[in-house]
Amino acid sequence: MSDASINYQSAFNHLQYHADHMNTWEQGFVDSLEHQFKQKGRLSLSQERHLLKLTDKYNMDKIREAQQWAKNYGPEQRDIAVKCAKYYNGQYQVYFKDIVNKVLGDPDGHVLSLGEYNKLCKNKYALKVLASYDAPEKFAAGEMVQIRSNNRVDIANTDEKTGATPRGAWSTFSLADKTCMVLEVNALPITRAAKNSRVYKVLIIDETSPIYVHESDLKKLRRRKKK
Repeated sequence: MSDASINYQSAFNHLQYHADHMNTWEQGFVDSLEHQFKQKGRLSLSQERHLLKLTDKYNMDKIREAQQWAKNYGPEQRDIAVKCAKYYNGQYQVYFKDIVNKVLGDPDGHVLSLGEYNKLCKNKYALKVLASYDAPEKFAAGEMVQIRSNNRVDIANTDEKTGATPRGAWSTFSLADKTCMVLEVNALPITRAAKNSRVYKVLIIDETSPIYVHESDLKKLRRRKKK
């Protein structure tokens, strides 16, 4: 028996011992590799790489780490995961779809694995979204503000899934320097991985229907000096 066969068999034995921690796909994959090894006495380099990756994943230290993570997964982690899931769900193409569905399907009760959580919430886009949530709110409900001349209000009022803008939506040029009142802060989930992407609902003076704007679209009201 070669050293390779001893290492392979040791890996199979290790994974069979920890089979209860593996998902159905992983169990089936290991079974198929073990069957092939017994039939042919070898594995391809790709199969060997995946086998060793699973062996590393299911060592006792990492199993204990995963168990501790699941035990400590609570409201703080769920809040962050929901914010990130809503960001991805608002994109035209939904990345991490299985994880997003897992979170949004049970916002108050889901438990992500450490790997799922890091994938959804620790990438550069998610970190920018979370930074926008964590930044101090620049405007408050009831405050009078103005819309910037370089606004992109069209983005805040466009359906990311269809690209449709509501009928009668304002053009960005016609809104420049319009005065409005803030009706609601955090009116919609943040779906832009950019600075000042918090969403507000505002009502333009002399208009009857409110619109959505990003924080970056607003500025403090410039009051005219008395003569």
